[in-house]
Amino acid sequence: MFVYCTGIHPTSPLVRGFMIKSISITHFQGHKNSTVEFCGGLNVIGGTSDSGKSSIVRAIRWVTENRPSGDSIKNWYCEKNDKVSVNIEMSEGTVGKERTDGKVKYLINSKKGFSEYEAVRSDVPQEVTDLFNLSEINLQTQHDPYFLLIVYVSPSPYRSHPAGAANGTG
Repeated sequence: MFVYCTGIHPTSPLVRGFMIKSISITHFQGHKNSTVEFCGGLNVIGGTSDSGKSSIVRAIRWVTENRPSGDSIKNWYCEKNDKVSVNIEMSEGTVGKERTDGKVKYLINSKKGFSEYEAVRSDVPQEVTDLFNLSEINLQTQHDPYFLLIVYVSPSPYRSHPAGAANGTG
């Protein structure tokens, strides 16, 4: 598995919000103990089948969206009582999520200090949401539509361009 970086400088106006610097994954799906370092800008994760690429995105979503839930997150080779954890280091601090014996908690270490929150149902603590400042377009997977491409769909099957463009008024 590899991470390809575009080289966009972290202070570029194209980069908004907080940058993920690294992610450490323990006993989560195909990862027994992994750390992935990211660069500023766009990161592309690549590799062969079953190398854990999708699990990295799922680990980020487990922390930021509290999905997936249940035992589907647990590594296939770990013991029943082993702790599942994902720690995400960002420019503004570190957010961790741990699951042990069915209990889930969030750990935040930021400029404001250290905080611990118990996860309740599918809710993500507001402090975690605020720290990440993520939207759906920040994480793309292999089945998502292409990012930053605009497709024009004509409202009429007989017209392949916007109204007025053919007669010079558009």
